[in-house]
Amino acid sequence: MGVRGRGARRHERLGPTLATDARSVGRYLDHACLGPPSEATVRAVEEAVRALRTTPSPGTDRTIAALRETERARERVAALLEAHPEDVSLVDSTTHGLGVIAAGMTLHPGDNVVVPDMDFMSATLVWRPAEAERGIELRPVPSEQGVASVDAFAHTIDERTRAVVVSVVQEISGYRVDLEALGTMLEGRDTVLLVDGIQEAGALRRDLANRPVDAYIAGGHKWLSSPYGMGFAWTHPRLRDRHRSSYLGYTNVEEPAPGWGRYLQDRHRTAFDRHAARSSGGLLESGGTPDWIGAVGLRAAVDELLARGPADVERHVLALASQLRTGLARIGLGERIAGSGDPMTHSGIVTFGLPGGEIRERQLYDELTRSGIYVSLRAIAGTGGIRVSPHATNTADDIDALLEVVREYRRRDRPG
Repeated sequence: MGVRGRGARRHERLGPTLATDARSVGRYLDHACLGPPSEATVRAVEEAVRALRTTPSPGTDRTIAALRETERARERVAALLEAHPEDVSLVDSTTHGLGVIAAGMTLHPGDNVVVPDMDFMSATLVWRPAEAERGIELRPVPSEQGVASVDAFAHTIDERTRAVVVSVVQEISGYRVDLEALGTMLEGRDTVLLVDGIQEAGALRRDLANRPVDAYIAGGHKWLSSPYGMGFAWTHPRLRDRHRSSYLGYTNVEEPAPGWGRYLQDRHRTAFDRHAARSSGGLLESGGTPDWIGAVGLRAAVDELLARGPADVERHVLALASQLRTGLARIGLGERIAGSGDPMTHSGIVTFGLPGGEIRERQLYDELTRSGIYVSLRAIAGTGGIRVSPHATNTADDIDALLEVVREYRRRDRPG
């Protein structure tokens, strides 16, 4: 799981400052909501758009070049996951990737899909059509203080469970699920394990080689710091072999033998030519001309993360989160931190409540915002509060600044 070791240095960020994280706009500690793209990523996107306008070449050549950009993005994501590029699909978002997988599954009346009650709403929404039209059951896994344990999963699944959907890092408590234990529990069952990785990818390492996971999906706009509208879905070949596409487009099928350029010039081709569906991750993509500008942004963001070093990023993020947990405990709020006390379940997300509940938490949130410290206020399934999510571009000073505002607020306003 997480790597513990070298702590976050007080004044040092890992790599360039985020484009919107300059001191002039405050201390940004909200990457679980949005990871603003870096200057390098912004430049890459700007240059790609400019090249679309100025490159002296026919439109077909430009389109083929755009398709190559999607392949480059796929390769960089695969490098991040230590996976094979052919197992990576480019999708609009986590919801999109999970929805495509859900729509392509063969489900029968009485089958069930298991989802923790604390997961993001898309984890259930994508199955609602199958619930209404095919008579499947959506089963909640009960959580306690932001934790859905492996035992809770074991008590919820049965022989009719066809999919288990889980956020590997819970969006509010920051609880990091033991995927290996969950996958081992599902061995021998006709059940797929579908993982929402949006709160892990870019902050914590994930090696998907030989892991008991059928799909791992993540939008790029949070910890990966890619622009909105582009993410990825890693899928195991066994899942794609069973996938039933509701439609195909020209990028879901194998490229014709002479290449697209020559094929489009062939006077003998017709709309009724047969084309074999791709067996790679491209099968799960939209099928039309792809969002190659989004692919450029995702590739640039992942390139920057790989250059920094995923292991170093993970150590830095976990050190900042640990610093925050320690500081909150010293203020007397240690028992109000969501999730588990086990460090092996910790992530880059730390959420804490206040005595006095939602009213006091809203007041503190507003005070942090006025102080130029940007976080979120979130809650689900009885758990919530101030959510803090530092990244590689933050420093220990940022955490100290937040703790000072919390300390001062507590000093002035102790309910009861």
